[in-house]
Amino acid sequence: MISDEIQLNQAVYNAGMLLQDITDFLRKNGVSQNKIRFPRRYIRNAGSFQQRLSFIKNRNLKKSLSYNVIFVDVLRWLLNYTDIEYTAKEMLIKYCVLSFCSICESIIDDTTKGIIGKKHNFKERTKRMVEKDMIQQPLKDKLDWLWDKRGDGTHLYLLNCPEQGLYTLKDYKKAYLATNELIGTLSEFNHRN
Repeated sequence: MISDEIQLNQAVYNAGMLLQDITDFLRKNGVSQNKIRFPRRYIRNAGSFQQRLSFIKNRNLKKSLSYNVIFVDVLRWLLNYTDIEYTAKEMLIKYCVLSFCSICESIIDDTTKGIIGKKHNFKERTKRMVEKDMIQQPLKDKLDWLWDKRGDGTHLYLLNCPEQGLYTLKDYKKAYLATNELIGTLSEFNHRN
């Protein structure tokens, strides 16, 4: 059991060295049946997130949204507890941002069925959500930023510049907060109506 910062530093160093030794061995000798144990109780279970989505009507969607949160938890672990840097770090952040955007898009699509016509694009939909008092303008602005940040990142063939430098931890935090605010706001809206 680690009880202080000195022990933590030594444990982190030892774990890093062991991971490097394992990787070097496997690279030289091929894949093994042995697997490194991923830390338990870090990844949230799907059921806990589904409870927060009580306002989502589509059960399959609710499950899929929960699975995407689990995926983000794995990426978040890599971002928080490894020294991954540069392009690899940016791509981890990118896929977190894309996942948050996909979650928001799906939640908005589900909660506006029968309220806002299906033909409207994301930004038109968030505009109409403000008009119908489902969300407020500051949240709309955050969601529209998230949609723009997603940009062409989902369609690599549409990129007109390299993605290097496009995704930062600040973007991750902003996307995370916008997603949580949307969930909280629509949950409240659902309870009011």
